[in-house]
Amino acid sequence: KTFGTLPFSNIARCAFISVNFLKSLVNENVLSKEEMSLFLNSLSSVTTDLLHSLTKRSKKDFINEFGHVRPNTYDINSKSYEEDYQFYFSNSNVKTEKKRFVFTNHQKKLIEKKIKKLKLEFSFKEFEYFLKESIIQREKSKLSFTRVINYIFKELRSLSKRVNLNQKDLQYIDIYFIKNLFNNFSYDVIKTQLNEVIKRNKKEFEFHKNFNLPNVILDNNDIFCSNEKIKTPTFVTDKVVKSPTLILSNKLLKKDFYNKIVCITNADPGYDFIFSKNIKGLITEYGGPNSHMFIRCNELNLPAAIGVGKQIYDDIQRTKIIELDCKSKKITCMKI
Repeated sequence: KTFGTLPFSNIARCAFISVNFLKSLVNENVLSKEEMSLFLNSLSSVTTDLLHSLTKRSKKDFINEFGHVRPNTYDINSKSYEEDYQFYFSNSNVKTEKKRFVFTNHQKKLIEKKIKKLKLEFSFKEFEYFLKESIIQREKSKLSFTRVINYIFKELRSLSKRVNLNQKDLQYIDIYFIKNLFNNFSYDVIKTQLNEVIKRNKKEFEFHKNFNLPNVILDNNDIFCSNEKIKTPTFVTDKVVKSPTLILSNKLLKKDFYNKIVCITNADPGYDFIFSKNIKGLITEYGGPNSHMFIRCNELNLPAAIGVGKQIYDDIQRTKIIELDCKSKKITCMKI
């Protein structure tokens, strides 16, 4: 909590503020939407470093820096990049479009004028530095945070081996049980205790799977009945791409990513391996302008629709080919 969650929450909040600053500059006609996208594309963050390391550095160096990353960060049964490097990065075809963005003198003057009008105690240079670094450092802090998660998983797996426990059942252990082991570690009864906890939590997990709750619960009645509003996705770039779809579930299977529009419910940093596959575009059910994948797709200038909502995503899953028109903000499903 002290060195992980709290610092990360503050860094993430700064990145959210930066994105809102950029959006407000667009609303105030200081930047165009295209210039905002160009600004985000000019940033070199974790994904840029990952793709560069994949092509320019040895496998050993790559594993040292990114080997701890895994899709579904908190899923102990999800393999890390180190554990299944061949699956994640075989047949990689890395292509990146990095562009340079520089504020014009006119834009600088407009921003300085607004800073002065609002009586804010920072200069244009400090403002520009904050815009860039808050977004970059949020992604780097995630990389550090997930390293700790991976270390915890390794320790749990080591414990399970010592007591001859099925590693697949480790996902049902809760944090309170692990914390209690610190002062009450009885090796003789640990396997019995673990099996009891796993059995109880597995039963609860299966029970809770029966509920389909809304994304936002405003009162008690929403648990029993709710209506989902049609969401307006956040589009990235102004490109138009048409391609076959690849529906990527949480259970990763060996699939052909090349030139596909990848569709996924939601994605954390562990899914960055898909950007090494030369995909054509990305669609997610959840997410928004502050989400991980929005930043990633802008960084790589990749066409995307982030946070399309359940209804649109369900339609997408039944289609074979999609036209993703980011400029007109349209998604056309073709059931051919």
